[in-house]
Amino acid sequence: NTKTLSHPDIRDRLVKFYSTHYIAPEMRLVLLGSQSLDVLQGYAETYFTAVPNVSTIATSSTTSTKAQPEAVPVGAWNEPFPPNLTGRWITMQSVTDKRQVTFHFPLKPLQSLYRAQVADLLEYLMETTYPKGLYSLLKALGLSTSLGVSTDDFSYATFLSVSVSLTEAGLNNVTEVGQHLFEYVSMLRQSPEQCRTTWEQMVALSNLTFTFQSTPGTSDFIGNTAKAMLVTIDIEDLLGNPKNFAYNATLVAEVLEQINPRNMLLYLLTRKPNISLPLTEPFYDIKFQNQPIPTELLEAWASAKPS
Repeated sequence: NTKTLSHPDIRDRLVKFYSTHYIAPEMRLVLLGSQSLDVLQGYAETYFTAVPNVSTIATSSTTSTKAQPEAVPVGAWNEPFPPNLTGRWITMQSVTDKRQVTFHFPLKPLQSLYRAQVADLLEYLMETTYPKGLYSLLKALGLSTSLGVSTDDFSYATFLSVSVSLTEAGLNNVTEVGQHLFEYVSMLRQSPEQCRTTWEQMVALSNLTFTFQSTPGTSDFIGNTAKAMLVTIDIEDLLGNPKNFAYNATLVAEVLEQINPRNMLLYLLTRKPNISLPLTEPFYDIKFQNQPIPTELLEAWASAKPS
């Protein structure tokens, strides 16, 4: 829009971004066709040889030569946010009648450790509607109408988001929703065998899905394969075969420890906030408040035990 595009050096920024990232080492190319491999290779050489191999603005210290990301060893990780940027509560006023709280956690990068399937396990554990699941509990208490878990992978971190659509009662008791979340995570920490059993059930289902899957559409196959090649070039992994998956109890335990209130941003979205929102987001004119989560609440959530 006019606000974001009126920055005086917006074109220079776009050119710099393009020149830095749209380079051969950052690309993955998938060609699919009825032609022979020799012909397809010829297409690749003809149409993609001109793609720069290094950034056109890079110095020798920024030249990219990486083939694929390396796995971050368990226990070796620098948190992406300084402590003063986590443990915060951000309340935003929505345009529509929406009531949602999202608990957002930076985790160690899990993308290169994909064979452990930890991100999928977290989604499976929290979204599952079995009687002792988190969503079933919140729904039974009249606090939530739905719950979604998602992860976003970057080279420096994986971000876990637990988004809860709230009832009116849930909106008035966000701290209780948080308490149940951290009690549930505490229960998972104390139940390593349950985590392993759930993971095995999840992988068994993945095996069935892989075995009986239908032929994917051409565009989906090309796009998903190119995306997967950012992480691996193993043919079985690229095909989505779960045979290489392996449970990593140490990694699961470490990630569960990172799901704690001091390593969190809480986003509350509501049309009718019950507090003053003194700040305004400059591009979309959204009113919001950004404040530290009270120490007493942090301590209560951090010490939560299964009820």
